[in-house]
Amino acid sequence: MALKDLVADRGKVAEGMIETIISGFVRYELNPNEIVFTPEGAALNNDAKVLIYLVAALGWQYVIEEKHNTDTKPADLEETLGIPGGTLRPVLKKLKDAHLLTVVDGHYSIRPSNLDAIGRAARGEKSAQTAKKVTKKSKARPGKETSSPLSEGDTNKTKKKSGVPIRSSLDELIGDGFFNEFRTLGQVSDRLHEQAIIAKVTSLSGPAAEFVRDKKLQRKKIENKGKQVWAYKAI
Repeated sequence: MALKDLVADRGKVAEGMIETIISGFVRYELNPNEIVFTPEGAALNNDAKVLIYLVAALGWQYVIEEKHNTDTKPADLEETLGIPGGTLRPVLKKLKDAHLLTVVDGHYSIRPSNLDAIGRAARGEKSAQTAKKVTKKSKARPGKETSSPLSEGDTNKTKKKSGVPIRSSLDELIGDGFFNEFRTLGQVSDRLHEQAIIAKVTSLSGPAAEFVRDKKLQRKKIENKGKQVWAYKAI
């Protein structure tokens, strides 16, 4: 008997593994076809969030009959996941170097043959070798104090960053009628700057995507300065 004869239906096995990995973290919405994170999924760290989303993208073939291609270039993932590009690209490189992701024509996808390893990585489980290295590095040498992960200056910087009222400002813009027509994130950033709220476009993409999922805003791609960009309008 050949090994392949032990697998009755490879598609069912893959579908079951995908369901096990993403269950509780995302859901599929139809018309338009979209992958939406649950509160549990939104709370995942960036590595897990990327893996879960790309596994869910692979799962479209088991959800709908027609072929559905998900745009997964870094700019698309940055917009959808709300992870700034400067943070996202190192994550993608790390996952690719770990052979969990592959890249074709600039689009990232998971390696179906590594679904089991991807599931463990998404749950934050480490291999025995990695765990051993971490344990070894984490041991404090006798006579030396372990340093705090954040210095006082870093802590102050973190507090300053978290104090930017982006979400409440978006709510106010909706109430003021700013989103009565489609607006790009660049236009939103300019309006906030006028209100002395310094918010970069990359810091707006995540909150804007959350507002779309919360049905406060709708979005569509429009042409702006020769490029296709997302624009947002109040619902």
